[in-house]
Amino acid sequence: MDTFRTCYRCFYETEQPLELCPNCGYQLRTARQVRKLGWGLVVTGAFLVLGMGVLAFLMIRIMTGQTADRFTGGAVEAVFIFGVVYLVAMFGGVAVLEGVWQLRYGRRNRKLSMLVLGLGIMFFILGLVVNVLG
Repeated sequence: MDTFRTCYRCFYETEQPLELCPNCGYQLRTARQVRKLGWGLVVTGAFLVLGMGVLAFLMIRIMTGQTADRFTGGAVEAVFIFGVVYLVAMFGGVAVLEGVWQLRYGRRNRKLSMLVLGLGIMFFILGLVVNVLG
């Protein structure tokens, strides 16, 4: 199975011992290398999901007056905050799924990869909108 190679740029797959992708020239990764990257995705994604869960819990306590801190924003700000927290947690969850897939199969899942890319683009657009409006 370690002879299986995949391209991270164009998703080309082969069992031939090639170093570079014949489609795009990008370096091919072995199943072992893909699995190592999968562990990174699992750890990073789990950190994001757990971190956003803790942040949401703390924000709920602040917003409901259970702490000495006070939330001075309105409903719109609260929805925005929890929307961002949700998007980051979703990004982390999809990263965990992609990492588990890579660990199991030694290759990337194209649909999950595109979902991660789409969420990343959403973060970028959200950041631009907040920067322009803020």
